[in-house]
Amino acid sequence: MTAQTNDRIRYLDKDYVLAGINGAGLFEPQQIGLEVVSMSTACWRGFVCEYALHDEALILARLTVGLTAADLELAEQGLGPVHFDKVPTGNEFSYQDPKTGETKTFWHDWSYDDLCHPILYAGGLLIAADFIQDLYVHMGFHPAYKYREVHELIFDQGRLQSATDRSAQMAEFREMLADVPLSPQDPDNRQEIHNWVEQAFRRNYKL
Repeated sequence: MTAQTNDRIRYLDKDYVLAGINGAGLFEPQQIGLEVVSMSTACWRGFVCEYALHDEALILARLTVGLTAADLELAEQGLGPVHFDKVPTGNEFSYQDPKTGETKTFWHDWSYDDLCHPILYAGGLLIAADFIQDLYVHMGFHPAYKYREVHELIFDQGRLQSATDRSAQMAEFREMLADVPLSPQDPDNRQEIHNWVEQAFRRNYKL
């Protein structure tokens, strides 16, 4: 198992990862009838969303997916699958291991580019930048406290209502957790490992 690829969001001309969700309405492939498959061990769920704010409205700007065998055949012929009135284009992705710094090209996937698909999200999102390498764990989605810069964006029906800098709050939280192990300490404790894995793949938060 490995760390998972986060969704991303463009906010105030800067790229952030989506590190926390407290609401409903983000994009899921099944909403448009698109079946996806795992792209790699770093993306078990089979898709990555890139969001942006357009006139303070949340949009899906790019969707990267792992296609099923049937859809892959269509994509390789430039015929589909058609979604958002577009056919996907192929990509080779490079990944920089945050622990070793080594860059690897490790999957070939497909993306729907230059989208402006409205996302009627309601609730909060934690967006983050400047990951702290010492807190890297080879599992799941990294939570917001592992980043130096964190903002909370509040939406109502996809429109931005407020934005709050939570960086100082996350720094305080890191201090509270300074002595807490980042991974299970007993390799024979199956329940501890199960709970840790389950938590690692959650992105929900409460402040």
